[in-house]
Amino acid sequence: MRSIGRVLVCVAATVAALHAQNIPGGPPRDLNRRGEGMNRLERWVGAVQAHRGGIPDAGTRLLETWTAGDLEELTIDLPSLLKLMDDPSGDEFIVWIEGGRDAGRRRMVYSGSELERLRRMARSLGGRDAQARPAPGEEARIVAAQNRVVKRGAAIHTTIALNRPEQIETGAASSSVARWGAIFRFNDGRQLGVDASANQWRFARRLLDMVVPRPSSDGAVLAWYRASSSAVLRDFQMHADHFDHALRLFPDDPLLLMFAGSLHEALASTRVQEFIKSAVVPAGVTLRSAPRGQSSSEPSPSSAGRSRSILAQQNRAYDLAAC
Repeated sequence: MRSIGRVLVCVAATVAALHAQNIPGGPPRDLNRRGEGMNRLERWVGAVQAHRGGIPDAGTRLLETWTAGDLEELTIDLPSLLKLMDDPSGDEFIVWIEGGRDAGRRRMVYSGSELERLRRMARSLGGRDAQARPAPGEEARIVAAQNRVVKRGAAIHTTIALNRPEQIETGAASSSVARWGAIFRFNDGRQLGVDASANQWRFARRLLDMVVPRPSSDGAVLAWYRASSSAVLRDFQMHADHFDHALRLFPDDPLLLMFAGSLHEALASTRVQEFIKSAVVPAGVTLRSAPRGQSSSEPSPSSAGRSRSILAQQNRAYDLAAC
């Protein structure tokens, strides 16, 4: 068996990013959310509720078949569900969508029956009961329930990321594949193909960004970034955006700084630089050769000591497995 490195392609254009709060701009345009979107959200909620302990199950097998576009669509409706957990009488849902045909400030429009479906899902997830008198500690309980949804969602997508089968397309990546953050696979400086499956790590990060009051103050989010960063380095997956996001939330965490240093050294290695120079990528797509704010030719201050030994283990395993 050959050990094959991976590089996450970073697209010049920002893909859809959704924010349910503090949205600037003028009056929103309506976006009709009738149809498959609600069915998809219900299937996702069911899979998340049934998932236990990071073990692959029927839910992971279902979700791993979804495309990156399916997951982007899911994040349009998920903020509405989270809002209804806190305010079951709410009927206005605003999001900001960057990129794509629906870009801009949008008001989600649901039919009466679909809004009731959303409310039933919100109650099943521990949302507020509109008929009950508020109990002491109710606000904290609702926040905990909302965070539980996105954290368990991140957990199931992490399970998929660690266990899913790869979907490799040989040859150059198409612009439609690369738009969603495709993973280029290479060995000995040669491009072998593109992993066209949805980027589960990216989606897990998107979910954890919804943690309230803020993900940067949540210990479970920090623990997830430490564990996931270790996992991607172990598998020689050079997802520069993953480490960028981790350090944006936790800029002073020593473990994350150490992991980022290991990534920096890996990206600066000869085998990776040779691949980046020869890679065939669509127009408008670039491959990152260093974490943001660092030059690939300069040593990282956080790469000293133990991080070098971690990288050496990664490189040694890679060299032993390669022919």
